[in-house]
Amino acid sequence: MPEATLESLLAYLREHGERYSSRYLRDELLEQGYDPALVAEAIAAYDAEPGKHSGMLWAGCSAFAIGIAVTLVNLGLLVYVFLSGFAVGGAYPSRADAKVGEGLKLWLALLVVELVVGLVLLLAGWLAREGAPGWSTLWRGLGGGLALGVILIVPVSLLLFGICVGMLKGPR
Repeated sequence: MPEATLESLLAYLREHGERYSSRYLRDELLEQGYDPALVAEAIAAYDAEPGKHSGMLWAGCSAFAIGIAVTLVNLGLLVYVFLSGFAVGGAYPSRADAKVGEGLKLWLALLVVELVVGLVLLLAGWLAREGAPGWSTLWRGLGGGLALGVILIVPVSLLLFGICVGMLKGPR
């Protein structure tokens, strides 16, 4: 069993704590043969230090926010598709339906790709959580943001679709 002091373990935790979670570092120290009581004491002291050490938490949250932002861009693309259909529909009503239909096909294809990529990233992050904890957090954050964004955008897009179709058809 390696000899260690509380200070040497705290130094190790401070060095690697922003990159890896406390749980992962604890498991690594125990796997290397350090005294479990000393490791637990060092982890407790490290977690109690000012400026909570989040490991990759902020990176994961940022990646999640990027995933949601991509979804908002998709919502903007949907609005653009319908507005361009209205612009064409004023002079050529038959072309408006075709333009909106083409735009919707592309938009739905983009959503399917985004959902698949999000789910693949979630799965990759889940599978890599032991071997690459930093990347795992990023993949899960971005994948979760993309997948949740697609799930949230479906009701909003259906509402917009209903409103726009009603406006294209005009009053009866």
